[in-house]
Amino acid sequence: MLSWMFYSIVVSLLMSLAALAFERSAQIRGRSTRWLWAMCMVVSVASLLIPASESVQLPPTTRSGPTMSSEAKVSQLVATPTETSRLTLPIIDDRQTPSSEAISTLLDWGWPIASMALALVIMASGIHLAWRRRRWDRGHMAGMSVYISEDCGPAVVGLLRPGIVVPRWLTK
Repeated sequence: MLSWMFYSIVVSLLMSLAALAFERSAQIRGRSTRWLWAMCMVVSVASLLIPASESVQLPPTTRSGPTMSSEAKVSQLVATPTETSRLTLPIIDDRQTPSSEAISTLLDWGWPIASMALALVIMASGIHLAWRRRRWDRGHMAGMSVYISEDCGPAVVGLLRPGIVVPRWLTK
């Protein structure tokens, strides 16, 4: 589980760096950059799910475990390789790091629970923003249609239908 967490963080970080580079390129060309970041988020999540369905052949010499006699090593070399999921490959073997069953269980439950909690927070903030957006007044500023708020802005809100929010004091 820990290796999968590390893998997902590295993949997401690399995708973010790629999106940043594409954003700079799009800004130079005068193109929109919002969809680059949305695509980066979708691809980083999808790339974590795709390797889980593939399997990797492990040669017998790379399996971790206690030290064996030379006869056991020879018999293991003759045996067929073990097929395992890519997500279960260890980063370091069991002899190098003492692992606790409690920590493993905590990570097994904590990661999905934290992910679901974060997804719920994002959905709740989107619902809250939609609720607040309905209460804002509409107006015009510098030839553009804007939302006028008592306590928010200036900001751009919304993904599919973006709108500009300005504070009321800015319109006076």
